[in-house]
Amino acid sequence: MSNLTPINQADQSFLTIEHVAEELHQTTEWVESKCRRRCSNPIPFHNVGNHRLFVWSEVFNWVTSSPKIIHSRHRRRTKEEIDAVRKAKARKARKAA
Repeated sequence: MSNLTPINQADQSFLTIEHVAEELHQTTEWVESKCRRRCSNPIPFHNVGNHRLFVWSEVFNWVTSSPKIIHSRHRRRTKEEIDAVRKAKARKARKAA
């Protein structure tokens, strides 16, 4: 997201969800999902009637201060580990029967 540029602080005009999605190179559905209350890090917006309006300086600060997601590398299981899981499942099925 290095091509995001902060807009002049004096320019505090409201932006629509479509414009924010375009600026962030995302879909409007993605932006809507980031506006929901259940989102762990919701994007700042203002409700005006049935419309969600955004101030670009708030959105820019949200993007730059958002925590980066770190994905752990997945380790391939060995054949012995896979066989052990299968045997445990088979023993559990025999006990249930």
